[in-house]
Amino acid sequence: MTSTTPRPALPRRAVALGALLAAALVAADGSTAFAADAAFGWHPGLGAALLARANEGRGAGTCSTVNPERNVLGGTAFGESCTGNGGEPEYWCADFAKWVWQHAGADVTGLDGWAHNFVDHAHANGSRVHTDRGYRPRLGDAAVYSVHHVGIVTAVSRDGSVEITNGDWGGEDIPGDLRTEEAHFARTSRVVTERVAAAQAPVNSFQTAQHYVVTAYVTPRGR
Repeated sequence: MTSTTPRPALPRRAVALGALLAAALVAADGSTAFAADAAFGWHPGLGAALLARANEGRGAGTCSTVNPERNVLGGTAFGESCTGNGGEPEYWCADFAKWVWQHAGADVTGLDGWAHNFVDHAHANGSRVHTDRGYRPRLGDAAVYSVHHVGIVTAVSRDGSVEITNGDWGGEDIPGDLRTEEAHFARTSRVVTERVAAAQAPVNSFQTAQHYVVTAYVTPRGR
């Protein structure tokens, strides 16, 4: 049966970027999950993958010292990336992942600056948590690394390897009090995509490129 429920529209700029970014979602071997996912009909993961890749290389926002450029939708930050640490920049991987989900039309109820809330609040927003090693990630899934980090799946190859786009990646560590350390790291980090080998893509695998064990993939649900 065909649903008559209106589909939430992607932001106009995201739609315009679609044609330009389709190539960016194609993995090195020429395959892509984009066409395969389209067979299931629209879902917010497609838009999330586009938006994540469109922001590659950007910093936390206008507070960044490495790239203070606004995000592709014109915003000065990804949610609270520039202010969540008592008015200073915070570790913003979850802010970025929430931002791309939200602007792609996903329900983000319960999500904030904490990575593991993508799992803990899945019941509140209707997203699906996958902890089975046999699950193959889809575009727009949140890749969750326990309480440490969360990224967005932006490409899946035929060989099973995946590409994950991370907010708050590669910042500088400096000595100091916790607030100062966090703010400096956040100001000096960027949006970066890493390629994960097929053997390391399954849940509970240590992903060398990501530096952590992936503990779950979470598929967003539309509003």
